[in-house]
Amino acid sequence: MRIQTEKLTNEQLQRIISDYAKPLRDEVAVRPARGEDCAALWFRDNLCVMTMNPVTTARHDIGRLAVHAGCNSVAACGAEPIAMGLSLLVPMHYEEHRLRAIMQQVQKTAEYMHVEILGGRTEVTDAVTRPVLSSTILAACMQDKLVKASEAQVGDDLLVTKTAGLEGAIILTHDFQDYVMHTLGEEDCAEILGLTDQLSAVAEGLTAARAGATAMLEAKEGGVLAAVYALCQESRCGVQVEEREIPVLEQTQKLCQALMIDPLRLASAGCLLITTPDGKTMMRELRKYGIPAAVIGKIHPYAYGMQVACRDGQTRPLGHACGDELTKVSRATLPPFEPITPNML
Repeated sequence: MRIQTEKLTNEQLQRIISDYAKPLRDEVAVRPARGEDCAALWFRDNLCVMTMNPVTTARHDIGRLAVHAGCNSVAACGAEPIAMGLSLLVPMHYEEHRLRAIMQQVQKTAEYMHVEILGGRTEVTDAVTRPVLSSTILAACMQDKLVKASEAQVGDDLLVTKTAGLEGAIILTHDFQDYVMHTLGEEDCAEILGLTDQLSAVAEGLTAARAGATAMLEAKEGGVLAAVYALCQESRCGVQVEEREIPVLEQTQKLCQALMIDPLRLASAGCLLITTPDGKTMMRELRKYGIPAAVIGKIHPYAYGMQVACRDGQTRPLGHACGDELTKVSRATLPPFEPITPNML
């Protein structure tokens, strides 16, 4: 069944939207219903932290990515995600079963994250050629646990969790699965797609906040290096990044080599930058919860500048990121199939 009108009927709303907005949190006072334009939350004595995130680069799994994107942003402030609202734009004559699939992704991921869906807006419009999903996340945080990206301190260690290019590798493998399968092989393709559960950075955000993080920022568009630049710019500080210390999954490295793109500037949602006075202690705290992390640099005074100690032994300016490596890849730009062999790495 295709959706014919600009607004969903009440019956479609009930089938597609309301069926997936399940009660999960005691903090919700008013839940979504037909005729209700607003929801309400109890936040007691906590700070209310809010963020909004659109998903525009992915064609698959946008429901899952939208939930993780918003939850990760608030967790990077040390805030626990409580509830979310959605804005979903779909092209004219979009099939209802595909819309249901998006909402099923949203519902399952939100339930897994223990985040309640408050409602939102779904619109059929010729302004888009593919679905565009935005999430608004409301979160709670004790005032003395709030962490900002602008408070890195000189002398802090700089850490990153998980591996660089995590999100981008998943998106590329979904969008160009035939190419990845032929180029890397079935096993590596499955390995990358199996990383989807790692896209959440909520556990490390809340853990790092409790363990004394001075600043945090998720590495999203532009990858780990873009996030380092943004965090240091916000904190008015310099940095020395050790390129060799930035973890990159072997499969991500092989995929990026085949596509001639840089994994350190590839979308890395799920990877959290953390600054802290004692990086080793922070890594121990994270590993208690099964979260891998690595110290990748040191925070310096602003006059030091932003430097990267590269693998070739040269030290170069970090430089401002110009977009994400994902934008360089399309069907037209894919190189011919050429399986990666060990001696090519």
